[in-house]
Amino acid sequence: MAVSIETGLELIYKYSQPKDIELIPIENSLNRVIAHDIKAKYPLPNFDNSAMDGYGISIIDIGKKVKVVKTVFAGDEVSDEQLPSESCVKIMTGAKIPKGVNSIIPFEDIEPPVNNYIQLPNSAKPYNHIRKRGEDIDIDEVLIKQGERLNPYKIGLLASQGISHIKVYRKPRVVVFATGKELKMHYEEIKSHQIYNTNSPMIVAKSESLGAEVSFINIATDKKSDIKDAIQKSLYADLIVTS
Repeated sequence: MAVSIETGLELIYKYSQPKDIELIPIENSLNRVIAHDIKAKYPLPNFDNSAMDGYGISIIDIGKKVKVVKTVFAGDEVSDEQLPSESCVKIMTGAKIPKGVNSIIPFEDIEPPVNNYIQLPNSAKPYNHIRKRGEDIDIDEVLIKQGERLNPYKIGLLASQGISHIKVYRKPRVVVFATGKELKMHYEEIKSHQIYNTNSPMIVAKSESLGAEVSFINIATDKKSDIKDAIQKSLYADLIVTS
């Protein structure tokens, strides 16, 4: 019995069941559907860090001339020593904020040092250009929900948590075949009473673009026995598409 497209879609949604679950590396997870919620194990950022290349200062020293005591690069281990009064650090983007630093002045907003001293402006604000620990993502925050499709951004989130493997649903298996003795494949010669099978390659490509594993089992004639044979060969699939 023929049904409308809308009814057909409703039937598919009603009777489709979640597929088996696979464990795969995140490098192979693009466009796959996640099978479980992913929660953050670590905050992002994982520590207070500088959002700019500049000078890390204590706000109590604004308006003063302070000494540049050291340089802190991204990835440097930072000691728990308190920043001495009337001093500052040269700090790079992404570097951990030393104890006692509570504002960053970008290089372009200040005169170059003279004899290793800089003059702090009065305009510095508390926590200026400092990215606080967990301000983007907090611990136990849901990063990706079950059923979401993974894109490059979400794969980056997984990597930010040190996650190497994830559980995803198996790709749907789709079988495509065409019916009609007038059809020929695009690599065959056609006669005046025949046409090329354009639907099957298009359906195969569309199904692959949506994340399915697709098989094409050639063209069946219009005989019921041939169509039945094609269907029986396709019963391992989750979906059979004919045209």
